[in-house]
Amino acid sequence: MSVDLWATMRAPISLKELVAGARQTIGRLLGIDAPPVIQVFADRQWGETGLVYAGRRLAAAEQRSLTVAELDPNAPADQSSRRWYHFATPAGDGAAAVAFDHVEPSFRPHRTCVGVVTATALALTAAALGGGEFVDINIFMLQPPESDPERVIELTRLPDRGQDFAERCERYLRQFAHLEGWPPD
Repeated sequence: MSVDLWATMRAPISLKELVAGARQTIGRLLGIDAPPVIQVFADRQWGETGLVYAGRRLAAAEQRSLTVAELDPNAPADQSSRRWYHFATPAGDGAAAVAFDHVEPSFRPHRTCVGVVTATALALTAAALGGGEFVDINIFMLQPPESDPERVIELTRLPDRGQDFAERCERYLRQFAHLEGWPPD
């Protein structure tokens, strides 16, 4: 079962803008003052038994030079994206892969509370900064679905403040009763 989240975008943004904005979005969703740093890795490789190569961490200058939602004219027709990135929090969880060579970037979280919240923040931020919409057709956080990223933040943010990032991520997801016991205790 997929738990991907998407953003539609009308305008490209830099990868650096996405990462900085996602940190702010995490703070807004969870009510935390100091959201964790999100590191970006390129060239990460997975095999049948797990992670084969951790990839290389992208420095801020490289993040500023890379664009989200700008079509790659050199991409082969049979390959929707040639650029996949991994976004990780200090705990190691995050969005496992993101495709950026088209105007609907896809965010695939690790199946942890931290991973899902990180992917949610990335998708909401991409939609907001790119002038597009938030697309949640797998998790169904809101019924009926809401596509306006600012409205999703308003409707789903935690009502109180706290500083334990992982605990706040779990609380954020537990508010959606239809997830039927996920995450497990």
